[in-house]
Amino acid sequence: MNDQQPASAAPRAPSLLMDGYVSNMLTPAVVEYYFTCLLKVPSSTLAPIWNVPQWPGAAFITQTHTSRPLVVTHHRQPLWLLDYVVVGRYGTVIPQRLWIPHSVTDQQQYVAESQLEMPVFFVHTNGALGVSLVDATAGNCHSLRGFRDVAPIGGRSSTHLRLSWPGYKDWKRQVQTRDETPYRNPITLERFVRLVGRSVDNFLVQCELDPVQHAPNWRIGGPNGINRNDITVIGVVHVSAGSWMPILQLSAATLRGSYSERLEALCP
Repeated sequence: MNDQQPASAAPRAPSLLMDGYVSNMLTPAVVEYYFTCLLKVPSSTLAPIWNVPQWPGAAFITQTHTSRPLVVTHHRQPLWLLDYVVVGRYGTVIPQRLWIPHSVTDQQQYVAESQLEMPVFFVHTNGALGVSLVDATAGNCHSLRGFRDVAPIGGRSSTHLRLSWPGYKDWKRQVQTRDETPYRNPITLERFVRLVGRSVDNFLVQCELDPVQHAPNWRIGGPNGINRNDITVIGVVHVSAGSWMPILQLSAATLRGSYSERLEALCP
């Protein structure tokens, strides 16, 4: 009699195109295009490293980038943070259309030929990911890694924060990314998180006044709608030379729709 139990299947390795925050925000097909624009190499050549100590769930790459590497291993291997596996105990990542400049000339100049910055994730010292919108708006983010450091968002004096929330018009807000001192120093990560939080909050307030809603699952405001207490700001992605898009996730209590329904929200 054979008492051996069948071996359980090995857990599937995470997929950048399916399991990450950026892919859940943009959809797998679009994220291939985005990663290619970001790194200037085909996304099929990426070989993410998932098991970096003290960075659970993070996907690092070894492709050389002009920005400072986030981690240098004990073998002196520089690593750049590209994405994170979506944390299942939280809710849905808000799907958004990737914003790109309208004209082909601008797409070439500000995306294809521009050096985009790596995604910025808001990671706490204990490894937890994301800042609640309420805390981000108030600047309560002192537990973030590097909160006093210069925000790694490039050297511009200002940038646009853009949102493409399902059912609402595309929205943008210009924010200053240098301080008011005579030296015009780049702002810290702490201040940038606050700018992102206040921008998203401002967007929600404006949308609550909009009577037209073409994607009911994603309605903002009202008794059954999404409000500021439901949202966590995970980070931001650099989509063109002068524009960033926040990565937003709902709390588990406000989980919205299946994966196919989220795709339909992007392709009405």
